[in-house]
Amino acid sequence: MIKDIKSNKLNFDISNLLKIRDIVYSPFIVSVAISPLNLFNYLYKKEKNLLEICRDKKIHQRPAKAMLDVLLSFGLLKKSKKGYYNLTKSSLYLTKDFGFDISGYIEQSALFESSIKNRILSVLKTDQPLSIDDDKNWEKAMEGNFSKFFTEVMDSRGAFLAKAFVKKIKENKNFGIKKIKMLDIGGSSGIFSSILVSLIKKSEATIFEKYPVDKVAKKYIKARFLDDVVSVICGDMFKDDLPEGYNIHLYSHVFHDWNEKQNTELLKKSYRSLPKGGLVIIHDKHLNEKNMEEFAEISHYSLMLALLTRGRCYSVDEIKYLLKIVGFKSIKYIPTGVSNRSLIVGKK
Repeated sequence: MIKDIKSNKLNFDISNLLKIRDIVYSPFIVSVAISPLNLFNYLYKKEKNLLEICRDKKIHQRPAKAMLDVLLSFGLLKKSKKGYYNLTKSSLYLTKDFGFDISGYIEQSALFESSIKNRILSVLKTDQPLSIDDDKNWEKAMEGNFSKFFTEVMDSRGAFLAKAFVKKIKENKNFGIKKIKMLDIGGSSGIFSSILVSLIKKSEATIFEKYPVDKVAKKYIKARFLDDVVSVICGDMFKDDLPEGYNIHLYSHVFHDWNEKQNTELLKKSYRSLPKGGLVIIHDKHLNEKNMEEFAEISHYSLMLALLTRGRCYSVDEIKYLLKIVGFKSIKYIPTGVSNRSLIVGKK
């Protein structure tokens, strides 16, 4: 746990360190696209949209979208209004039509880790993530040593990201809210709440977390001597109503774990719970095709999430659409400038 959450050492951008983990599955997805999906031959001189690709290849939309984003980022595919299509270099070097096929060389590395490739293909075919997906197994793991490890990992990452998040809130004059009372939904260790109350005077926060993470959060808050301004409520964001009495709802690195239907349900709960003028803030990596360099980096992270969780990284437009259909207005997209994170803010 990082105790000195006001340290200037947390102002450094550690993006390059975080990228080491994010790209781990991307080479394997290229191999899966070559074989058995035969995607580059399939898209040669054709444009196919996501639905058509999923239908013809018998794969699911959520992980397929993450795969296609990675292939776009590597410059192996291009996207038009009609759909995805094969670029010249993919046609020349990843198909058998021109006599320059080097796909076997690319696939060679995956042969040594064929089990990973097979598991990735399984996610595409079943839409079931690779990670633990049983609540009882998860709770059991979180009661042991894994609980400490998992929370420390999220807490250490969050300490670097939360300062930039709070800075944007301050730059926007707290979005017109005089005294912040924030509900940090799925807030893990409470690092975002801790840094918020440390940097914005008279602010308060409550972490809404399910058992047993709520117990871990309480320990972290107490260790930082912030239990007078940061509280913890035990609850399940999908099964329970969200408590009232808060003017900001924060979902930081939450939506990327869940599908669009589940995220819409969370936004509906927030809309019901928030007062008029209250805000919902989604803090995450958001895909933005207007900035392809940023898009490329985020696509690798999104693929990892698509394989390990029930979600992926969503685009700015996708999140804005969900906010609009639920009823939120005055929607703003605010990049934090750190590790490709951004805020998307909606007002009730």
